[in-house]
Amino acid sequence: MSTPIEFMETDELLHELKKRFDEMMFIGFQAKTNSSDSYSISVKSTLHGSFGLIEILSRAAEAQAEE
Repeated sequence: MSTPIEFMETDELLHELKKRFDEMMFIGFQAKTNSSDSYSISVKSTLHGSFGLIEILSRAAEAQAEE
């Protein structure tokens, strides 16, 4: 029986994503309190691949903003 996703640690989820994709980037933000926040960043990519993924994400963000 597999663990429901909501009970998995972030590190476990990111490890699984790295296994599934040739190149991936993840950044997550969590506002813990009014004066404290936290970022989670995980990358499995070449430099060229990273810039390509960033470009695709940038275009997706722009398209979403236009909706």
